[in-house]
Amino acid sequence: MLLEIQRSYEQSAWDTRLFMKRVQRSGITIPADIQELLEERIETAIAVSESSQNEILRRRSHQLW
Repeated sequence: MLLEIQRSYEQSAWDTRLFMKRVQRSGITIPADIQELLEERIETAIAVSESSQNEILRRRSHQLW
């Protein structure tokens, strides 16, 4: 379950980055407030992904003991 959450948020971060790059390449200017929201979404997705990954590693290390 945690692995699925981690992968989902990681994918969300990549998808948002790709969206932003495609919009910018097409010559469309993203308003500053929207740009900030998208960047916050990426940061949040990365943080949740890393947190999930850390929990997975923590649980695995406890199983080894």
